Amino acid sequence: MGVGERCRATTTLVVALWVFLMASQEFCAAAPATLSVTVWSGEEHCMNIRIPGSTPSIIAGTYESLDDELSSDLISLYLFAENDVEMWRSHQGSSGGSFRIATEDDWYKFCVQNGSLGHDDEEFEGDGSPRQVGFSLRVIERSRVLDHGGDYKSLVGQDREEMQALLERSQSVLEDLEDLIDHQAYVRHREAAHREVAEHTFGSIWKWTFAQILILMAVSASQVFYIRCVFERRRYQYK
Repeated sequence: MGVGERCRATTTLVVALWVFLMASQEFCAAAPATLSVTVWSGEEHCMNIRIPGSTPSIIAGTYESLDDELSSDLISLYLFAENDVEMWRSHQGSSGGSFRIATEDDWYKFCVQNGSLGHDDEEFEGDGSPRQVGFSLRVIERSRVLDHGGDYKSLVGQDREEMQALLERSQSVLEDLEDLIDHQAYVRHREAAHREVAEHTFGSIWKWTFAQILILMAVSASQVFYIRCVFERRRYQYK
């Protein structure tokens, strides 16, 4: 490899690392929020999403059912635009997934339903069981990484194609990392719920055990008192 090729390879590597760092900063500044909501049977929970500054952005997110013992068939998630146009819906029966939607409006509405698939004007049919759903929403400004590209814009030909491929791969890796972080957050939600159930069960067992001890002590004391009375009565009879 000649000196010119080594210099070009070094420059490409430096620019690739710089672009990866810029992409990392953009994704880290994407206002992540991992939440969980309990939706009662036949009801829905909605929230509004505002796109800052009316800039072209991407709404990205993940979702997961946190109730392993309940069916996911009745869980549905929606994303509506300002004019109530449905932009995205979850797959029926899916216990989790992810989505990425390019935005065009300033406001969006994200809804979680526990019942049959339908819109606000339709009646829901549920099984009477509340369901807990975890979800994550991120608003990412589009093309901002490329605008900060600097030397990336000056590349031409094969170098530019390689840089574009590196950028796409770095974004894909960051998206996978975000999905993994969301999944870990959902696991923590499950652990917290299971810990609460375990602590409640342990508290109930401790209270019942303490009540049993008191009952046994009372029964034992009554038996001792009864036997003492019997012996005292017999002693008085023999006198």
